[in-house]
Amino acid sequence: MFTVTWHLGEKRFRRLFANPQEAEDFARHKAEDLACGNVTAASVSPPEAQTYREAMRRLGRHQIPLHVAIDEYASAIEQLGGGGTLRQAVKFFLHKAAIVPRTSRRHARRFRGPLKNLSIVAF
Repeated sequence: MFTVTWHLGEKRFRRLFANPQEAEDFARHKAEDLACGNVTAASVSPPEAQTYREAMRRLGRHQIPLHVAIDEYASAIEQLGGGGTLRQAVKFFLHKAAIVPRTSRRHARRFRGPLKNLSIVAF
């Protein structure tokens, strides 16, 4: 028996071969795959795969790539500095901010005067 072993992250894999040439060919192919970053789905645990699928399902309707959403979230959390959750910050902003609908120019003109000298301050 000939054994080929390899690691993906912390997980160890092993495959047995009766023929030494098959074992060597498999080992060479596996080493090339690993060197090129061709990692099999076996390196992702079922809970991780489920988490990924759920994240993609939630992002799918917004057409936002996962890495962009994670970057935005991490940046927002950093800016909050432990002072609450992102959801709390959005609720606070929506409650305190004057949002002018773009549906009517007449309504927009009402707000134009008071907003001319408005400056945005990050808190």
